[in-house]
Amino acid sequence: MNKSKILIALTIVLFTSCFSSKVFVNVTENNKLFNSHPFNWFDCANCDSNYDNYIADYFEDNKIAWHFFDEQQLKDTILWLQVHNTVNKIGYNKVISQELYSSEIEGFIDSLLLWDKIELDTSNYYSKFLHRRELQGTRDLSIRIIKDIKFAFTGMQPFYYDRYVNDTIVKLVKYDLALKSKETKISQQFLLDIFNFLKDIGEYTMAYEFTIRPYNFNNYLLDTDSLLLSLPLDTVKEFDYPDNTSRLGYFDRNGNWNDSYIEWKDYPGP
Repeated sequence: MNKSKILIALTIVLFTSCFSSKVFVNVTENNKLFNSHPFNWFDCANCDSNYDNYIADYFEDNKIAWHFFDEQQLKDTILWLQVHNTVNKIGYNKVISQELYSSEIEGFIDSLLLWDKIELDTSNYYSKFLHRRELQGTRDLSIRIIKDIKFAFTGMQPFYYDRYVNDTIVKLVKYDLALKSKETKISQQFLLDIFNFLKDIGEYTMAYEFTIRPYNFNNYLLDTDSLLLSLPLDTVKEFDYPDNTSRLGYFDRNGNWNDSYIEWKDYPGP
């Protein structure tokens, strides 16, 4: 699907370290299948089996506090159909807990539906919200989506259009939810399946990171170096420096150590 901006922001370009004392290699930039997202995937295991910690930041006092979509994306009805039908197939009630829905989201949805019915143009937040959607040409679609979200939390089976579903994202989220679930038995094959899936869809950075967090593959008798060598690699010019590197960092062409792009500052090295 060529609109793969769904659900995801900030693809990070990471580099692996040397596999010998002098030759340094870095994982090539992936194919940017995902361009915007509100979540960190595969960052924990046996943890909360939903995304409440991320989604809660977007709501305050039954209002949307902020969002990461740009103006063009807000007008893109195909994008919203893809987002909505993809999450609908996964299950809104699997991504969001009933508790968070009841405390932060349900009031927002009910207020929007009320003001949509009243159809008054006032200074009210919800009226302004609907007016902005009107100007963007997405008001009817927005109302349809929030009604579907409300329906999803009644326990009924949601309906979605397959032609708008990004099955790659569906599979990725299902893997992540399984990893987070306390009921999932973590095995060598399960970890390998996720790594191969990330590699197959071209998400090499995520595949690399997954060999380290949340589980170290070496603890499951998986040959991490061999798996990393299965990723596309670029060989960097050799430098005659002592091998004091970790996997998360590299020497630039001037011989300076670079790890400023690393998100996990607490990583102690392999």
